[in-house]
Amino acid sequence: MADDCVNQLQSVLLNSSVDFSPNFDATGKIDSSLLGNNKVFFGDFDECQALNDSLYCLVDFSANFSPPLQKPFSSSGLFWGLCAVESCNRTVIEHYASELIEGVWSINWIRIFNATVTCSKQLQFVPGFYCTLSLLLLLFVICLFGTTFDLWYRFTARMRWKLIYSLNPNGPQMVSPPPSPSEPRWRDHTVTAGTVRGSDDPSSCSTDGEGAREEHRTELGGSWDPPDRALLRRAYCFQPDFKVKIGSYFSFYSNVRVMSEIDPDDIVCLHALRVIGLALIILGQTFLAAYASRTARNPNEFEKFGRRFSFQPIACCFYVVDTFLLMSGLLLSYNIRQSKTAFQLVLYLIRRYFKFMPSVCVLILIWTFVRPYCATGPIWFETQNDVGRCQRFWWTNLLLIQNFYPESIESSCVGWLWYLAVDWQLCCIACILLFLLSRGRRILFRSLTVLLIVCSIVVQMVLVVTYEVGANPAAALLHSDNTAFWKYMNVILSKPYCRAVPFLAGLLLGQRLNSERDSLISMKKKYVFCGWIVCLVLGLSSIYSLYPLMLGYSYSPVASAVCQSLVSVAWTLATAWCIYACRHLLAGPLNCLLSWKGWVVLSRLSFGAYLFHGVVLQSFFQSLHQSFFLSDVSMMSVYLMALSISFVASVPLYLCVQCPVHRMLS
Repeated sequence: MADDCVNQLQSVLLNSSVDFSPNFDATGKIDSSLLGNNKVFFGDFDECQALNDSLYCLVDFSANFSPPLQKPFSSSGLFWGLCAVESCNRTVIEHYASELIEGVWSINWIRIFNATVTCSKQLQFVPGFYCTLSLLLLLFVICLFGTTFDLWYRFTARMRWKLIYSLNPNGPQMVSPPPSPSEPRWRDHTVTAGTVRGSDDPSSCSTDGEGAREEHRTELGGSWDPPDRALLRRAYCFQPDFKVKIGSYFSFYSNVRVMSEIDPDDIVCLHALRVIGLALIILGQTFLAAYASRTARNPNEFEKFGRRFSFQPIACCFYVVDTFLLMSGLLLSYNIRQSKTAFQLVLYLIRRYFKFMPSVCVLILIWTFVRPYCATGPIWFETQNDVGRCQRFWWTNLLLIQNFYPESIESSCVGWLWYLAVDWQLCCIACILLFLLSRGRRILFRSLTVLLIVCSIVVQMVLVVTYEVGANPAAALLHSDNTAFWKYMNVILSKPYCRAVPFLAGLLLGQRLNSERDSLISMKKKYVFCGWIVCLVLGLSSIYSLYPLMLGYSYSPVASAVCQSLVSVAWTLATAWCIYACRHLLAGPLNCLLSWKGWVVLSRLSFGAYLFHGVVLQSFFQSLHQSFFLSDVSMMSVYLMALSISFVASVPLYLCVQCPVHRMLS
């Protein structure tokens, strides 16, 4: 087989005496900008796939170049697309990769090494694909039936009240709104000028109309007897059954209304911070996904981006995660309004787990069984690596230990879900502290929280010095040090004992805001002004203190440890002041911006957008059939596409999974 493969490849690719070959036409040729670090030579994937008895293979290799009149240089991670004949296999092509590349490119000043070959193949549908589609279809059908039941109940409720009015000769006027399945005491409504009042006794009304008891009175004097007491009983004493209640939970109509509702006790600015923070994270992830895909035609532009002064907020998107940890801790302690027993706190943790886990399960199913069949391309085979990781480690996401096992986030299933594990682990620790707070031990609660904050800072500094972790992961990528980047991700960013500072600070802030729930704090303007100046200084210093690392400078291990710890503290304090000032209307125009009601809808969808943004970005770059030109316009186009599709994809997830589960568990 090897001899047949070599002979056929020589005849269709290397023999210049043969007529023009479609295989040669579809094979990647050496392109311009080789000195500019161009590494992508895909060829024409679609043309090769359309040929009979042809096989598209992608060669990932490193090379030493010694061009004439130029300084020799080396390059790694090059992609070369080969349209081979069907009799070839991966092993043979790897063995003859150097000869093939030199022959097709017609150059003799290149030396190939570390070549690995992956050949495309037709994917066969697996049972998991059909099961996942069936599950998604079932959810959609349930929501359609739920919407039907919900609208039917709302229509019949209005008809029942109209019937009650028609049976009252004095022209009744309704004081309270029509009943709703979501109201706990839906039967207790009053009609004046000849009123029928539902009794608090559950036995007074029954769906079959038997054994029912009504209490009649008139505020105009005298008594009245409806012409048909049984009809009135059936009209007023109708109770929604299990189907109607479940229908309201899975109703598109009801869930869309819930999406825009605002709780009077909400800290409204948190909705805006959640959306803005997620938008900044997705922007940073767009550049990270473009870098990881290795499909840029001009990858040297990444270094130019990193050296820009205006690029630093994007490079520091890793620290925006602290904003979400701060808000998570804040809401956890802010919502503790009364004493909680240990059992009640455990029930809270269980309810919190089941609120977000169904959405995570849907994401894992789509990522593992649906996404591999959604596109093709020269590097689409990488989706099979993602499938293999999820088949091995899907259970770690259910146990929320994916930030500890497997050892590297790179090897985990749906890697960006490490945040959920960190948040859950910190929440479990926080419940112990909140148990003290609910028992009135405020001083002990604050003392232990501050002590844990100090311990987290110390542990973080020790780990940075011990493992020699850099303070800025973006700088590591900028200088092509992928090892340093993943070391930061695995040792610092994904560990709860290193991310505890913003979460614990949020506990203290939430306890403070909870004690001031019913009042607004007045503060002199000079103190407010000083607070915002300090907030601005802390925020800018946390972003630009790492700028020298992007320019190529290096910090000592001790300096990196101090910088890493202080950056997290500074960002946390700046965000905490912003939230506190907006809560007490001390932010001026900023409070008007962050309190806009439009943020509420986007905030409800932000969790789904967080789940889907990685799917959108990786699917886009892995499905490219040609290299792309890296520029401001191209990256902003990809970013806006990923941001909009992520939020659009989160709408059905919210209406069919997230909102129904929240309403059932609330």
